[in-house]
Amino acid sequence: MTLLEIHASPSIFSDFANAKDSESGIEEFGVSSAFSDNDIHHYQVEFRMKIVSSDGALVNFKYLANFLREEKIDDDFKKSPFVYVNSPAIAYPYLRASVSSALINSGLENIILPTINFQAIYNEEIKADLE
Repeated sequence: MTLLEIHASPSIFSDFANAKDSESGIEEFGVSSAFSDNDIHHYQVEFRMKIVSSDGALVNFKYLANFLREEKIDDDFKKSPFVYVNSPAIAYPYLRASVSSALINSGLENIILPTINFQAIYNEEIKADLE
């Protein structure tokens, strides 16, 4: 399995400068894409978060979004903005709902995840690779 990963700091959230210093409770955030060597039409986007609730409970959250592509997944597609920008942007609203539901169902205070500019993250990654 090939794994492509973006290591993003909590500051990627557009609604505030640094999530660690905010009241959001988001301590860590990461998103990655994985491709199977055996399946040429499916791939996954994985989100990982560490949330600390207002009462001090630590929640490690992992969310997998599965994608099906009608065309064969080739190396060009694996490097494309669709994988790094569009796919996470498509899956993110579902992550937001899942986090809310999990926290509420666990009896913890709800956290509404802010928006993320996945295009800006991608641009930063490209810029860093070029330097």
